[in-house]
Amino acid sequence: MELIVMNWLGIFSLIATIIIAIITINYRNRQHQINGLLDAFKILNNREHRSSRRKVYELYLEYEKYEDLLIFDDSPEVVDVRADFDVIGTLVKSGNIDE
Repeated sequence: MELIVMNWLGIFSLIATIIIAIITINYRNRQHQINGLLDAFKILNNREHRSSRRKVYELYLEYEKYEDLLIFDDSPEVVDVRADFDVIGTLVKSGNIDE
């Protein structure tokens, strides 16, 4: 009888360990995504990056008027915005943030 109780105790312990491991892994993954999202906001929220996006938007409005793609060629702000999107794309691709 004592052997049966110890076997059940072992089985319950194993099941509890597996459940705790699954919960811990899910929590860690969620925390990893939150940290990735915070990193993305840090990248996009500084003044320089916001002014670059504003300039690209202004260039886009100018492009809509004249339909000249060369407007975007010599602008360092366009390069900055592309780099921002590359970083965000890398965070999405790596699973740090959801698409």
